[in-house]
Amino acid sequence: MKSGEQVLILTAKGAEELRQHAFQLDVTARNILSLIEQGCKTSDAILQRSMFPHNSVIDALRRLLTNKFIAVADDEPESRSGGAADPARAARRELRLNFGISPSQARFALSNFCMDEFGTDGQYLVDAVSLCTEVMSLQEVLNSIRAEVAERCAHRLPALVVCVREINETDDASPTGSHVQTTAPAGKPAPSKPAPARGPPDIKPAYAQKPGASGGQGSDPLRLESSISLAQARFALTEFCLNQFGVQGQEFVDAVNRCGDVPGLQKVLSLIRTDLFNRHRDLLPLLLACVREINDTAS
Repeated sequence: MKSGEQVLILTAKGAEELRQHAFQLDVTARNILSLIEQGCKTSDAILQRSMFPHNSVIDALRRLLTNKFIAVADDEPESRSGGAADPARAARRELRLNFGISPSQARFALSNFCMDEFGTDGQYLVDAVSLCTEVMSLQEVLNSIRAEVAERCAHRLPALVVCVREINETDDASPTGSHVQTTAPAGKPAPSKPAPARGPPDIKPAYAQKPGASGGQGSDPLRLESSISLAQARFALTEFCLNQFGVQGQEFVDAVNRCGDVPGLQKVLSLIRTDLFNRHRDLLPLLLACVREINDTAS
């Protein structure tokens, strides 16, 4: 297991579903519960072992976490530290994003943190944050930020904890899902501390300057236009995967070729993006260029 990787465990509710089928979950969700019980404790392990398509597994993982059939546990048992939680482990517990947070405000806060702490050396982290549209991918990038802080400026971990705490304060469980506070001007977030001074336009990305202006989606550079050519999009993404991953990208190629609509392609694109975050960050600009070319086919 990789250091800092989140460990998944069954809750009592999940165990009850596995034993008695009490909540009538679908076969994909039940397969995930079974894999966790068999010892697949991380999302990567589950994706490798599951017989179902990656996008279906990721959607099922989100539902299981949100509905509390599974939970995230500490990835290091207390016995390894003599039964006492060390500061780094305590920080990991405080660096978990709530599932109801505002993604747009989270992108804004994490981008500002990276630019403030790392300057232009943290641009690749800012770029990674900008591509995140949901909490699970934001958490993956946050794990990378935490590792960078621990390695380069460990004394700034408390500042990162404060940043995450402020993000989690945007957690909104209301039925409408709105993340805009009623006391804030329409269309703008209400940060709990003054925003840091903006850098030059070529350093601060557009999404960080205008967080949440359109629900967080208009600023996503990997969002496919609804009127693109499906045939050309499938061709472009297939070519990207084969060129960059070789035979290891065949599962992505197969998933792309199975897509019959734009939402399906968007889900596969999210999987490709996540893989790049974890293993090939240097290829992100190439993926951005590929998506721009696809969106140029929009009618």
